[in-house]
Amino acid sequence: MSNTTNTTLYELAKKSQDNVMYIERIIEMFDPKIQRSLLQTTYPKREDLYQELRLKLIDIILNYDVDATPGFWDLQKNLQDSV
Repeated sequence: MSNTTNTTLYELAKKSQDNVMYIERIIEMFDPKIQRSLLQTTYPKREDLYQELRLKLIDIILNYDVDATPGFWDLQKNLQDSV
């Protein structure tokens, strides 16, 4: 895999549709947040919850439609049209 250190989450999400290695990279990016969040639950439940959160993240990544995300100018136009 190429250097993904400076790759944005958007780029990784787009690439993850064709390559599982990018899904792993996204999970690695979210792992610190997952670990911190697990501190809010009891110790015996943490491992199960950790697995569930990772599975949910994978599901979201695989089902995320990158092309349906509006760009800045689309968002601005939609906001102006709604006013």
